[in-house]
Amino acid sequence: MDKLSSRLTDNPVFVTKMRTMLWFAEARASVEETDFGRVLGSGRRSVAGGNSLAKWEKEKLVMSEEQFEKGLQVQKAVLGAEYVERSLSSANSFTQEMQRLTAEFCWGEIWTREGLDRKTGSVINLSMLTALNRPHELRIHVRGAINNGLSVDEIKELFLQIAIYCGVPAGMDSFRIAGEVIKEIGLI
Repeated sequence: MDKLSSRLTDNPVFVTKMRTMLWFAEARASVEETDFGRVLGSGRRSVAGGNSLAKWEKEKLVMSEEQFEKGLQVQKAVLGAEYVERSLSSANSFTQEMQRLTAEFCWGEIWTREGLDRKTGSVINLSMLTALNRPHELRIHVRGAINNGLSVDEIKELFLQIAIYCGVPAGMDSFRIAGEVIKEIGLI
């Protein structure tokens, strides 16, 4: 492999973009193919001048499957195995690819990075989900934040901060949703 190719494949941003491009190309192809594994295993056209791209794609697809499996492990650790299994079992031909994308990239690529611990990731998620008004995801991630080590008091303080910077209505909704989850878990 030449120096440029080596630098590109060692660059996590480039690799992630390539995986995303490959994933979307496969998603388009899956309209014609129903078995996701067959689509991933189908032959690929290489660029003029050799098959190095095809070999690189095959290696990255194997890596993609590894990221998917790592993503499922992290997702189960944060959100709970029961929730993830229920989500996977309820997948249909319309939602299956979105679940794969989420498991592979959100959980397998981002949540497995070493730059932030899971507790900090949860703080960021709760903040963003509140700011974006995503109550369904907020409910799921409050449970995940507790699994990641946030205390009830830390969640309360976080939502007080959020109320100031995102608006009191957003803060009120977050308190209501978090309160329901915390009560369900039995922490209040």
